[in-house]
Amino acid sequence: MRNYIYTFILLIPIFLVAHESPQTKPEIQNYIDTYLKVIEIDATYIDTYYTLEKGKNVPAVKFAVKNLGDETITYLKATVYFLDKNGEPFFEETYSPISQYGDMKELKPNYTFRLARESYWTVKEISPSEWSGRVNVEITDIEFKK
Repeated sequence: MRNYIYTFILLIPIFLVAHESPQTKPEIQNYIDTYLKVIEIDATYIDTYYTLEKGKNVPAVKFAVKNLGDETITYLKATVYFLDKNGEPFFEETYSPISQYGDMKELKPNYTFRLARESYWTVKEISPSEWSGRVNVEITDIEFKK
């Protein structure tokens, strides 16, 4: 009986510390909705010097993502919806800023991903006559550190 008590006392900390990240699609979506906040959205036109369109106004976007949860994110996919003058999406572009090959390798709890101050993602496929200059940004997929 005494051995059982010792075993139980030794296992309690393991059960209290053991934690499994969200696994199912509803659990993952709940984490996105509850703990990941898209902030600092900036949609504008910029001059770019790295393409044949040098000096032209090119549509561009940037945003930041704050992780308010207790999980470390190793992959994050965000979709930017470009809105027309009626507020309806007419074009979308997907970015993976947090990944093995992205701008940030992982997003730890309480950390914020953001592009460098003067950096933007450019989008050359849309026409200024279509675009209102507004966007919606949604986090569409994430993976957690194991």
